[in-house]
Amino acid sequence: MTHLPKCNTCGHETITREGRINELKAKIEEQRKARSLKSAKWSNWVKNHSVRYAKMGVYCQNWKPLLDEEEKQVPMLTDENLTKIMKEMEEEEKRKEEKKKEAEQIKEKGNNYIGLAKYKAAHKKYTQAIELSKGYLILYTNRALASLKMGRWYDVVEDCTRVLSHCECFDEGYTKEKDLCFKALARRAVGWEGMRKYDLAKSDAEEALKLNSGLEETIKLIKKINENIEIEKKLIDIIKSNKANDTLQYINK
Repeated sequence: MTHLPKCNTCGHETITREGRINELKAKIEEQRKARSLKSAKWSNWVKNHSVRYAKMGVYCQNWKPLLDEEEKQVPMLTDENLTKIMKEMEEEEKRKEEKKKEAEQIKEKGNNYIGLAKYKAAHKKYTQAIELSKGYLILYTNRALASLKMGRWYDVVEDCTRVLSHCECFDEGYTKEKDLCFKALARRAVGWEGMRKYDLAKSDAEEALKLNSGLEETIKLIKKINENIEIEKKLIDIIKSNKANDTLQYINK
């Protein structure tokens, strides 16, 4: 076995050009497989769940997974383009890190606006941050909070559903990102309540309570939803009774 000299600059072990090419080929092939797997997994999830969400009034068929990786073809590696590909890969990683840092800074501005009750400005900041870093999931629950404060119920439901569907698909459920999913479920429950879809609101609130069983706010939300369900039932009974009386009066004329 040939022992190569260490680098005079960093002191790390060196590698032959052939070894470096093979290393890069393996990395690129790994990227190809990972992107293909994510794409297939998401397509399968949408296929199996789009009808369920459509019944709720949320349409996810045209959604893309909330991933920062762009869907672009990974080039074939040859001796001629080795240096170029190495440089592009390094630059891409650097760009992602810079975008994530910028998105974090914009998010903090949005959080400050929330604290000042400037919800429209906060919503705008979270949207700007999402455009920079689509895979930064907390941005969606934060934007949902801004929408909630403005009474934009459908926007609340959509952003929270994006987060929850991502976790259902790629994390196999809600427990891996427990705090994030709790916020998404609790806020979506309020969104459903605002849309008067109380059964869906109750289901989400109860699911949120499983993730954080001791939160008094969620318990109060469930109680409020149950009260609204009872009120709605009574209103339906009154309407039915009035219709029945109107019908009898018409017949007896």
